[in-house]
Amino acid sequence: MNVPELYLVLGVVGVIFLVLFFAIRGERRRREQMREKAALLGYTFEEDRDLESEQYRDLNLFKRGRSRRLRNVLSRRTDRKETVIVDFSWRQGGGKSSSQYSVTVVLQRFPHLFVPGFELRPEGISHKIASWFGYQDIDFPEDPEFSSRYLLRGDNEERIKEIFRMPVRLQLRERTEWSVEGAGEWIAVYRGMRRVKPEELDAFIREAEQLVEIIAGTLVR
Repeated sequence: MNVPELYLVLGVVGVIFLVLFFAIRGERRRREQMREKAALLGYTFEEDRDLESEQYRDLNLFKRGRSRRLRNVLSRRTDRKETVIVDFSWRQGGGKSSSQYSVTVVLQRFPHLFVPGFELRPEGISHKIASWFGYQDIDFPEDPEFSSRYLLRGDNEERIKEIFRMPVRLQLRERTEWSVEGAGEWIAVYRGMRRVKPEELDAFIREAEQLVEIIAGTLVR
């Protein structure tokens, strides 16, 4: 290897090292900020959890991709409900086309409710095209604005429509980036495909809980 090639290799190695260094430092900083937020908001904090041991692992979000991880877990429990806030990450694809995703999720468990399995997320062009070929999308003819904004899926269409009554749909019209999933005793909400900044966590939790509460209010106790 000649001198120019050696410098090139050393330069590439140096760039990789710097990228890894700043990524690790960023994750450590986020972890400490989330730990501080947990203490301020009255939550317990855990650096990570094993997804396979969690009751909400069967929600569709947590079946995505591979190398799934739960990090920066905030949790709190009352007689009425259990709340978990978590950074969920996974890897999609393989080889050069592999991509890493991470999203902050608010989960709430209502022990005295039954939540039918459903998944609601913003509707993209690919979803609209897929629906033309039979891909399920529960629509509301009386509310075309909502139906055009969201993809809604689930096995019990009649029961799901009872959940997404007009008051719920009105709330979601104002939250076009939000996704909601439910099954069993759990409801999960997240906004876009990104993590929430620690300084924005308070507002994010409040808005998420408002959305979950209005949905939970439609369920039979």
